Amino acid sequence: QKTYIKCTNPDEVANTIKRYSDLTDKNVITRDERIQSDTEDSKQIVVIINVILVIGCGVTFIGAAGNLLIGFESRKRESAVLLSTSLTRKKLSGAYLLESLFASLRAIIIALPIGFLLLIPIKNVFEALNMGMDFAFDFASMGLTLIIMLIAFTLTSIQPIRALRKMKLAEQLKYE
Repeated sequence: QKTYIKCTNPDEVANTIKRYSDLTDKNVITRDERIQSDTEDSKQIVVIINVILVIGCGVTFIGAAGNLLIGFESRKRESAVLLSTSLTRKKLSGAYLLESLFASLRAIIIALPIGFLLLIPIKNVFEALNMGMDFAFDFASMGLTLIIMLIAFTLTSIQPIRALRKMKLAEQLKYE
């Protein structure tokens, strides 16, 4: 049972309640003490969420890099034909970089609204556990994270570009 009291001198009222009741110091706290306690409790949850976020980004980065390499391996002949007929290595490398940029940008644009929608069931879970949670958004940090992710995922195209530069056209074209 919780009772909230609004008053002008919360420390004095809390001390009076403790003195004339059988409640302990844990049961009678001021608003400032409650906010400080909640802040300390939430720090652990924030660290856990950040660790999960970093692991998720790392796994996604590894998957994206792997997909680009597999995609390049399957498109080696196509790349060789393009190089021998109409494109320079620099232009084809630029095309791979742009392809990676647009794919990363599209993924971020799709993920943003889905991420915000997923907050609804998460909030419902916390409410079901009687652990009401208010979400605070730091849009500057969120934007910085998205920009870093965009750059990182775009740079996954560096490995296929290196493989393109080392690729021997004669070997790829001899079966065409």
